[in-house]
Amino acid sequence: MRPPVAPPVAPQVDPLVGITCDYQGGDKSPPEGSAPYYFLAEAYVQAVSLCGGIPLILPDIEGSNPAAVIDRLDALLISGGNFDIDPALYGETPHPELGILKPRRTAYELGLLRAALAKDIPLLAICGGLQLLNVHLGGSLYQHLPAQCDSRVQHEQKGKEKAAAHALSVEPKSTLHDILGTAEIMVNSTHHQAIKKLGEGLNAVALAPDGIIEAVEIPAHRFALGVQWHPEALINNHPVWKKVFERLIQKAGPE
Repeated sequence: MRPPVAPPVAPQVDPLVGITCDYQGGDKSPPEGSAPYYFLAEAYVQAVSLCGGIPLILPDIEGSNPAAVIDRLDALLISGGNFDIDPALYGETPHPELGILKPRRTAYELGLLRAALAKDIPLLAICGGLQLLNVHLGGSLYQHLPAQCDSRVQHEQKGKEKAAAHALSVEPKSTLHDILGTAEIMVNSTHHQAIKKLGEGLNAVALAPDGIIEAVEIPAHRFALGVQWHPEALINNHPVWKKVFERLIQKAGPE
C-alpha cells in the first residue's frame, strides 16, 4: 500500500503593510520650479521590511477609494508628518500657534482609518497618526502644548528623532507593556500637539511625566496601537523598538 501523500503546504506570504505618506504641492505649493511630489521617511519602510512585512507606500491620490485600498492590505501604518490636524474636526477654533494644515492628506487618512477599523486589520498610528486616531474617535487635542499645558517636559525636540527625550510610564496590563516587557522606558519626542480629551473606545496605556497621554490602544480590536513618539527612528540604536513592528507584522499574518 502506498503511503498517504501529504497535502501541499501553502507558501508563507509576508503581510502587506500600507504606510501613509506626505504630499507637497496640493495643500501648499511646491518650491518654485519643482513638481509636486510624495515623500516618506525611509525609517518607516525599513522598520516594516526588517520585521518581515512588505511595505507599500499609500499616496493620497484624489478620487481614490480608501476602503478599496484597505481591502488589499494586511495591516495599516499611519505615519507622522510636519503638519497639524484641523481643529474644526473636534469643534475648536484655531490657536495662534497652530501649524500648517494638510486637509487632503487628513481626509485620505481618515478614510483609511475608518475602513481599517471596520475591517479590523492591524493598525499602528505614529505621532500625528495617534492624534488623528483620537480625533476620529471623538477626542480632542492640545493645539500647542507650551501654551495650553503647564509642563516642564520638552515634547518638541526638533531634529532629534534618534535621541531619547523623556521617560514614559507604561500601563502594566496593556498590549504595549506585553510588547516591551517594561513599565518605564525612554522615548524621543518631536510633537507640539497631544491628546486632550481621549477618544471613545481608546485606553490610555502610556503617560509622560507631566501626565500627557503618549500611547493608546483599542482593546476591542485585533491590534490597534497609537504612539506619540517615533519608534521607527529608534530601532538602530534601541532594538527594543523593533518589537512594536514585529507585533504589527505578527498580527497581520494568519490567525
